Amino acid sequence: MSEIEIQLPELNNSPWRFKVISSKDFDNLVSAIATYGPHATNPILVARIEGRFYVVDGHARKDAIAEAGFDKAKCIVTERVRNFNDLRVWSFRLNRHGNYNPLALLRMVKEDIKVLGSIEKVSADYGVSSEYINTLLKLDSLDDSAKTIVDKVIDIARKRYQFVLEQINSYHLAHIAELEPEKQLEVLEWLFHDIMYGPPNESMISLPSIYEVIREIDRHKSIAGTPNAVHKKYRTRNHPFYDTANLEFNCSCGNRFYVDFSTGKAYEYVEQNNLIIKKEVEVLHEVSHEETNKPKRNQRKRIAGSKKQSFNS
Repeated sequence: MSEIEIQLPELNNSPWRFKVISSKDFDNLVSAIATYGPHATNPILVARIEGRFYVVDGHARKDAIAEAGFDKAKCIVTERVRNFNDLRVWSFRLNRHGNYNPLALLRMVKEDIKVLGSIEKVSADYGVSSEYINTLLKLDSLDDSAKTIVDKVIDIARKRYQFVLEQINSYHLAHIAELEPEKQLEVLEWLFHDIMYGPPNESMISLPSIYEVIREIDRHKSIAGTPNAVHKKYRTRNHPFYDTANLEFNCSCGNRFYVDFSTGKAYEYVEQNNLIIKKEVEVLHEVSHEETNKPKRNQRKRIAGSKKQSFNS
């Protein structure tokens, strides 16, 4: 492998770029390059295909160097990548860890299956099991509207909610893809409602565990003669609750609640002696006229009290 400097306009992005970096991490990278220069990062791995340079590994570095105001980057030219099939294979091997867009990865794998002819050959070249490839292929069963939601959520999460990116992977989406199209949308809205429609402040975002959703899916599948319905988590004029035994959620006040509809009781998760316990809501908090004139820092407590009132009303 040879190391050379290449002008940024001569570096082409891989058509199958699937790795996702958060805006915060990208901004930190830009800041480091602006301070110490483009050589402060590892060289970008590139390949020469049909007379042009393509990035194999280092798309974020390339973009950050440009954002920092430089026009060329130190690169290592690999001889292992001689065609686009090689580019797909090595892009996967070098970028499979960390956050990624499963739908972009699906498109890349499908192209390799066409070229190589079988799932087994693709899994051998990628260095993964056939089961891994089959899990990716299940994502093809996602409805087009569901795929649009996933792409949108990834873009929003990349900019504002980095922790959400860890929840979006091929295994989780494969479970959702097994549902009917309308149910896929219900699950995705349940999972990412706050991300798509909620406040811009990350501390106010509530994200249910995707494992909770998977358990709910499996529970409904196990009930004979019952449609594969998934209960919606948010009560709006257009989206009422389905009949359900209980509900667990984080409200925008920052408190976490559990409602048992079979007993009509509500509970709040509180920290006590370094443990999180479930405490029944017994005392209702009435909001007085004086409290409405208190500073904004007390608004969360008023909201919490209001929520508690509504449980037993």
